[in-house]
Amino acid sequence: MSGTALPRSVVREVTHDLEQAEADKIVKVVAILDQMHERGPADDVLVPLRHRLARLRPRRPLRFARLLFQPLDALIVPAPQWRRGCPAIPRSVIQPVAALLHAALGPEAAAIDAQIEGHAATETKIVAAAGARLWPRAAQFLAIATPPPGWTDATGLQDADFTVLSRQIAAALECAGRMTSTETAAGSVVGDIVNRQPQALATVMTMLMAQTPDPQQLLRTVEPHVAPPQMTSVRVAMDNAYDFLVASASDAPPLPADLAVAEQDLRRVVHLLQSHERRSGQTAERSARVNELARRMSREARTRFDTALTTQVLLPMRSAAALNDDDVATVEALARDLRRFEGTARNLGAREHYDRQLRQSAEALRPAATDSTQHRADKLRMVEILAGPELALSMLLGQQASAP
Repeated sequence: MSGTALPRSVVREVTHDLEQAEADKIVKVVAILDQMHERGPADDVLVPLRHRLARLRPRRPLRFARLLFQPLDALIVPAPQWRRGCPAIPRSVIQPVAALLHAALGPEAAAIDAQIEGHAATETKIVAAAGARLWPRAAQFLAIATPPPGWTDATGLQDADFTVLSRQIAAALECAGRMTSTETAAGSVVGDIVNRQPQALATVMTMLMAQTPDPQQLLRTVEPHVAPPQMTSVRVAMDNAYDFLVASASDAPPLPADLAVAEQDLRRVVHLLQSHERRSGQTAERSARVNELARRMSREARTRFDTALTTQVLLPMRSAAALNDDDVATVEALARDLRRFEGTARNLGAREHYDRQLRQSAEALRPAATDSTQHRADKLRMVEILAGPELALSMLLGQQASAP
């Protein structure tokens, strides 16, 4: 589907409708847009939906531009939010930069297209294999590239912005390409780029911290490759990276309904908050932002936990006698996801809340004398998942002792 560019009035109307749409409708629209090779203004439809797409994670075809920018995913921001001097990459540059590089690589780009044809962006093995082929070549080209024709018209940015951004992207792709072959490459890449422009260093540090947000671990990786006087620049770049990641987490939408995805999102925030606690010399402003993020995420986590516990576990189990084996297995899987989520959420505090909710839930699941044998077994199994084997065994023994 080549796809004729949609008029902007139509884009605005569709965008408004999609902001209120159910998840399945959004997924269908995304699939249609992904078939368009020249989306033009139609791509604007997805801008206000990026956070929801990150939660829904629909299958996205692995195209050249998506593969190229995959290592920088955590740094990409809507164009209106981008500011000069920050480590981020405005989304508006993705297609122009990808087109420039695709033309420059020629037959090699065509070979990469063939390699990724029919694959999805979530296929990590093909992404790693094709990325190892693309990212080093892209880094070499973008490190010396000049602005393509029509750059300002396509992006709204100046030629000087291209020079800075292309060097940022090149540094990040150099790091990504070298990390596909060795896990220790991160430190050597930082050592190689520490004397380049500050934004390039901050971009690489942001990419690394998004993957491993423990600043002490990252410093230990970097220090052997960087001269002591240059570590000041590294620490400044880490501060900029940390502030960007905290701001991104603060601007993110509420935790999604999918407990497994919500736990991953929550874990990333917990890592950020824990890294703040391990760092010395924090400013009052940064501490205030981090503390506000911690309070917000703690509230969200409790609400998400309570809702899932009631609607996805307790309510179905009240009618467990009418559930088949597959239904019960589904509820058990949700309960395990819930416990993993709760284990991560405890790092934000409110441990008494989770303890109380789990105790009350276990009591609500206590088998009744009128329950069938299978119904009792299902309830005890759920008690074991939610509150531990000791309580489940205690309930079982109590039932046996009271049996006639």
